[in-house]
Amino acid sequence: MGRLVLINYGEEKGKLAVIVDILDHNRVLVEGSKDSQVKRQVISLRRVTLTKFVVENMPRGARSATAQKYLLASEVEAKFAASAAGQKLAKTAIRRNLTDFDRHKVMLAMTKRSKILKA
Repeated sequence: MGRLVLINYGEEKGKLAVIVDILDHNRVLVEGSKDSQVKRQVISLRRVTLTKFVVENMPRGARSATAQKYLLASEVEAKFAASAAGQKLAKTAIRRNLTDFDRHKVMLAMTKRSKILKA
């Protein structure tokens, strides 16, 4: 209970949630924070990626308000954002929203960096 997961399939792809209850060896009950807007739902373990971050002392089958309280107190989402995986997700989100001109500027900067590294 309390493991932070990253949803990797479906409408909530790329959002964080926490495991509230384990239903069987294939499915878990998850709930997201109010910021992530992931509703309380049953989801297959194939559709989530487990992270190393855990909400400590979360009771099994916690109600929504209790889960939100534990989630906010532990600040695991901030810890995930500071991790390498969280930074990579943020970087890809920024890259996904670039315009053509911005992508061109990135390409020129990478070319410039490559020339400097070769010298």
